[in-house]
Amino acid sequence: MKKLGAMFTGWKPIRLRTIRSKLLLSYMAALAIPLLTLGIYSMKLLDSSLKEQSVSVEKQDLLQVTETTKYYLNSFVSLSSDISFDPKIWMYFYSSYSNPAGSMEGYYNLIRPLFTRYLTLRPEIKKITIFTKNDTLLYNNFEIASITPGTSEDKLYEETLASRKVLWKLQEDPASGKMYIMLSRMLDLNNVIVGMVVLYIDENQFYNIIKGQGEGNQTYLIGPDGIVLTSTDRKELGQNAGGSELDARTDDNSILVKQIKSEESAKRLASLSFSLLQSPKERWAIAKTASEDSILAVTQSAKAYQIGAFALLVVLLILISFTMSGSITRRIKELVVKMRKVERGDFEVAVSFGGQDEISYMGNTFNTMAAKLDTLVRQVYDMQLAQKDMEIKNRESELKWLQSQIDPHFLFNTLDAVLYGIRNDKEETSKIVEFLANSFRRSIQWREDHSSLEEELKFIREYLAIQHFRMPDKFAWHVEAEEETLSCRLPKMLIQPLVENAVHHGLTLKKGGGFLLLTVKREAENIVIRIKDDGIGIEEWRLEEIREVLQDRTDPGIDSHIGLKNVYDRIRLYYGDRGTFMINSVYGEGTEIEIKMPMLREEEFRCLKS
Repeated sequence: MKKLGAMFTGWKPIRLRTIRSKLLLSYMAALAIPLLTLGIYSMKLLDSSLKEQSVSVEKQDLLQVTETTKYYLNSFVSLSSDISFDPKIWMYFYSSYSNPAGSMEGYYNLIRPLFTRYLTLRPEIKKITIFTKNDTLLYNNFEIASITPGTSEDKLYEETLASRKVLWKLQEDPASGKMYIMLSRMLDLNNVIVGMVVLYIDENQFYNIIKGQGEGNQTYLIGPDGIVLTSTDRKELGQNAGGSELDARTDDNSILVKQIKSEESAKRLASLSFSLLQSPKERWAIAKTASEDSILAVTQSAKAYQIGAFALLVVLLILISFTMSGSITRRIKELVVKMRKVERGDFEVAVSFGGQDEISYMGNTFNTMAAKLDTLVRQVYDMQLAQKDMEIKNRESELKWLQSQIDPHFLFNTLDAVLYGIRNDKEETSKIVEFLANSFRRSIQWREDHSSLEEELKFIREYLAIQHFRMPDKFAWHVEAEEETLSCRLPKMLIQPLVENAVHHGLTLKKGGGFLLLTVKREAENIVIRIKDDGIGIEEWRLEEIREVLQDRTDPGIDSHIGLKNVYDRIRLYYGDRGTFMINSVYGEGTEIEIKMPMLREEEFRCLKS
């Protein structure tokens, strides 16, 4: 104890005398903890992800195998039903024959052709036999066989008779060694039993469905009585899985995943229960086992790559740490003090460093920087003001350009309507010209790029009146706006292109008359403008193309969706994320456009522009 005490008494903590050593120690501590934490977390995440992925793959395989198996099982049951409920077959086995000729005639005319056709259509069925106790029939022990008391066929007959349902058994052919899945049911019509129908199905049919699993993995088909009817593990064929861990039949059709542990190895069992159409209460199951060793092998391989990547990263970071903590001296402190003065706005500072190294260069550079910093700050400030002014001018120019794109398009259509009116109704010409004059007057007065909603709606009513004059039978229209929204300000000619688009591309192309509804409502601090028509609508592919053009994800080309694009761009330019534009359409039913933007008065709108 005294020696141990003397050791601790003489022990002194390690003193890090250099900045470099302190930085290195800090770097190591700062790197080790996050990397260790990240490594442990990523390992767990990778392990969990790989296991989930393997379970997901197993579930998909299980679903596919189950659906295929169900299809074949149901088809076999359906075929047995066709035989069991065939009145001709029932009558043949029900009748008594006084001489062999009558039995032979029915066999060659009915039984043999029918069974031959079934076996040709379903080659996986190796034999169809009807066992009967009718002693007047001639037996060939293939299609028709007698029931000898005490034999396996007699036992199967009694079991099938007692159950009054379809039974499934597994039997080995002593001659060939092949395994058959036997489907047995009574030949029953009007509750009169005349025999037992047995289908001998090649077990390889179902084996080929479930095979192809990975090493260490096994798949089992478990019948309603718990018997393993087929399996990739050939030792389990015919075994009763009922009550064992392998029997995972459930009352529902969900996928069950659980762990199976034995003295030899640990496995994961995934099973899916199902039922057949004609016997929904009987539960079948497809069970699949996967070796945990094979799963862990994949996980370990991925972990090895990840550990290697982390090790490489640690080495790289250590090298960077040594490089960054190069030759740092006390002159750094003086430089930091002077930099803090500059940070507070004192530019009358300077450092005096000797030597020719990088720190000296930094000191000289700092002196030059401090001397010019005030001038540079002012220059940057002036530059920012100039840039802001340039952005405002560019924004106004862009607005002028967007607005100029709309006018020729609108005026062309309006003049076309006027020409039509002059030719067909001279009494209304003066009224059309008056509306047109108002439109020209409004279009050329761009001193203000905004107007009130009331002015916009007045202009739209005049436009619709002109179009309605031209096409009185094509559409009717209605405009309504809540009183409190009329004084709000919005970009000039924002709504008119949408109305024009609805008239020319929706209503005029519709057979018969249509209707256009324009509504303006207030919702909280926003106004919502909706233009709805019941015209021909927009095809789905064209609607998607319009949305792509609006989002600038597709080159619009020349004059492609110009009205919609300009309105959308102006909303984004003025309101940013506070303004929304939505278009929905069903081909053959109509189109609806909704604009939502802040409800601003004139002063607020001018502030928004600036």
